[in-house]
Amino acid sequence: MEQDFHAERFKEFLRGGYNNETPAASNIVLFMGAVTKPPNLSIVTEYLSRGSLYRLLHKPGPVLDERRRLNMAHDVAKGMNYLHRRNPPIVHRDLKSPNLLVDKKYTVKVCDLVFPVKGQHLSFIKITAGTPEWMAPEVNRD
Repeated sequence: MEQDFHAERFKEFLRGGYNNETPAASNIVLFMGAVTKPPNLSIVTEYLSRGSLYRLLHKPGPVLDERRRLNMAHDVAKGMNYLHRRNPPIVHRDLKSPNLLVDKKYTVKVCDLVFPVKGQHLSFIKITAGTPEWMAPEVNRD
């Protein structure tokens, strides 16, 4: 598998915010470790047994009841609130159901985060990132 980012950028990413300071109750997937030796750059996170929310929603079988869906939406909001309240704030830029993982109790946690490099101002948000099909219309205007 070809790596699509540079090893030094990956190490900066790890130094810049993706660490084990994230409290377990924050609805952010827990970082457990990393392999930083090229060519096998990897992030190791906690395992969430139900997989992605996308997969769960498209899986044949019983539909999730309204109460469970509302609780799951609340979990996503709590995770995003945690990211936005950090100093500096962390903007996800690719929030979509494939980037939301679900544990055995149907708790949803946000994953696949893009952190700013230390010292970078929030103006980095203007850089296009994410999946166009899932982006807000105002991001795709230009």
